[in-house]
Amino acid sequence: MKALKTIGIILLAIIVLFLLLCLFLPKDVHTEGSTFIKAPEKVIFEQVNNFRNWEAWSPFAEMDTTIVTTYEGSEAGIGAIMKWTSEKSGNGMQTIVESIPNSFIKTDLDFYDQGKAVSIFTFSREGDSTKVTWSTDMIELSYPFGRFLGLFMNGMMQKMYSSGFAKLTKVAEAIPPIEVEILNLPQRYAIIVKDSAMVYQMDSVMSGMFGELFQYTLKNQLEMAGAPFTIYYSWDDTKPFVMEAGIPISNIHKINQKGRLNFRVLPPVKVGKAIHFGSYEKTGETHMAIQKYFDQNHVQWEGFPWEVYVTDPIHEADTSKWITEIYYPIK
Repeated sequence: MKALKTIGIILLAIIVLFLLLCLFLPKDVHTEGSTFIKAPEKVIFEQVNNFRNWEAWSPFAEMDTTIVTTYEGSEAGIGAIMKWTSEKSGNGMQTIVESIPNSFIKTDLDFYDQGKAVSIFTFSREGDSTKVTWSTDMIELSYPFGRFLGLFMNGMMQKMYSSGFAKLTKVAEAIPPIEVEILNLPQRYAIIVKDSAMVYQMDSVMSGMFGELFQYTLKNQLEMAGAPFTIYYSWDDTKPFVMEAGIPISNIHKINQKGRLNFRVLPPVKVGKAIHFGSYEKTGETHMAIQKYFDQNHVQWEGFPWEVYVTDPIHEADTSKWITEIYYPIK
């Protein structure tokens, strides 16, 4: 009995000491990590600013395979919400509350009964790399166990930062940067064919249009002055696309046949230009990037965009090597 009493006293003393220790431990804990990624700030920023992109680099899913994620609110930026449920880690949600393009993102995390936190990401150019800093502030840690776990928070978070940064680096450095160049194009000449097609008809219709153009060019011994292009007059997956396929030629040419093939003088124009790398199916991503650039930089575009097909698919089967120039006329 005396031994049991002694053990009880010792256990009580340990509990009291534990409670006293936790009483003096901080209720807020700050952790942060940094890395350098050889990719533009814009590319890395967009991987963080859209929660749906986190699936490719976030360390949390790898650590806990029971996590089920859903998304609400904005597609990206302020108001975007990511919620999760997990048998292992519990439930929670994260909301983007501040977003400054290409430089700063702040999120609020709510772990419900387990507490709250704030995460901040900053992006700054340093030489040929972007410095990315990811910090987390745990707020109002519960007493006593939350505060006690706070002692180990930095070690746990550093492992997560390291894992997340490694994956984010791999993802970001694999994405060819989409850079928009503003320039002035001189007057040009072209022969063109106009047609329309539903999205599922595009390949066959465009093949026919360019086939007709190339055949005419060869027959009339015209000198090409650049790669073939397509001007898009409408872009709606539910309706026929209206478009003109064209081939630049070096000088004025009088059309000697009847039909839909015509000669066109393309006037001087100021444009925003970007280069798309990869298959034609994903050119929409580059179109969106150009339009986003215009919005962020208060550039107003007018008229109709066009694509120039620099790479000939007949001679290059690897779609990852295809280059398409995309132009938007601007004011």
